[in-house]
Amino acid sequence: MNITRGTTTTQIFKVNVPLDSVTSLFITYAQDGVTILEKTLEDVTLDIVEFTITLKLSQADTLLLPYINGNTLVQLRLKYANGDTLASIEIPLKIYDVLKEGAI
Repeated sequence: MNITRGTTTTQIFKVNVPLDSVTSLFITYAQDGVTILEKTLEDVTLDIVEFTITLKLSQADTLLLPYINGNTLVQLRLKYANGDTLASIEIPLKIYDVLKEGAI
């Protein structure tokens, strides 16, 4: 998975668990153990047929991710109506920098 800072990007997470009764969701982006960006259920689109979670990140979102060679991880956490919770493995993410800082 890759993100270029200062761009809009759509990330699609394919999961192998049902999504129809998800009541809470967190997508956390972290570097060196520090949370840099976190998105919730209100920020995503769930496709219960295709088992996908789609998240669109804005320029402001991707600019929050400092360019560090490696060390960037993303993790999904879900909670269901029955109280069960799940977490994905930590997914490595490569961040690419831009030559001119800021949004366009």
